[in-house]
Amino acid sequence: RCQYDRDECQVNNGGCEHSCKNTVGSFMCCCSPGYRLRRDGRTCQDVNECEFHNGGCSHECANTVGSYRCLCGPGSRLMPDGRTCVASPSCATRRRPNMACRLAGEASCGVRNGGCDHYCDDTAGRPKCSCRPG
Repeated sequence: RCQYDRDECQVNNGGCEHSCKNTVGSFMCCCSPGYRLRRDGRTCQDVNECEFHNGGCSHECANTVGSYRCLCGPGSRLMPDGRTCVASPSCATRRRPNMACRLAGEASCGVRNGGCDHYCDDTAGRPKCSCRPG
């Protein structure tokens, strides 16, 4: 008795959005990390890691396509573990009225207005805060 297995994955990736795994007599679709297989068994959906225990972040969790990022508020910084935020004493002591503190290496104006209360201007890759007139 001979058994022949046709590899359904060879044609159009088996109709799978991400990857196709051939099995004897069939196949199965698989998704990349950060995604889950939809009910149709072929397409993948982004997992919002922030919905589960805040993604393991000690402060703020931001979902991204296929992943997530932990964020810290003004006056704190992200530790090397990528999840824990700690207060930054040097930043807190330099804080000025009407302006939020920003540490070197933190996000640009595009993320949370660069930590600025009023206006944020990206200059040389570093946000510069300014106040509204009056």
